[in-house]
Amino acid sequence: MTTFKPDEAIDKLPVAELQADLDLILQPVLRRLPEKRLRAVGNLAVQGILGSQSPLLTKMARGDAGLDDQKIFHQMALVHADSTIRACHNRTVEVYNDRLDRWESELLDDLTGSVPLPLKFRVAFTHARKVRHVDIELG
Repeated sequence: MTTFKPDEAIDKLPVAELQADLDLILQPVLRRLPEKRLRAVGNLAVQGILGSQSPLLTKMARGDAGLDDQKIFHQMALVHADSTIRACHNRTVEVYNDRLDRWESELLDDLTGSVPLPLKFRVAFTHARKVRHVDIELG
């Protein structure tokens, strides 16, 4: 019985050529979009549509990093954007140290402990038909 191994099939796909062809096809449309961010998102959207039709293409589109935080941070850096990210546990994050010109591992709680939080709100939201009140601090 012949078995199908997706990793072997992906290794045989001409990924660079497929990406180059996709870029060429999308170029006339994407260059009309007013923002660099929209052009990048448009390219990813088309990759997502193609990937939804084939698990093989989905894996290829994800590449090494997958559709994770790194890609989000990269897109934000391209447009010099700020964002708010919710973390529900003490994660280890990589922080760049300009002075020492290197990446360092830090605990998120250690970093957020020194952030001034000038905006404080008490908000209510409904979950499972119950109103809950929480304190939110933004900085």
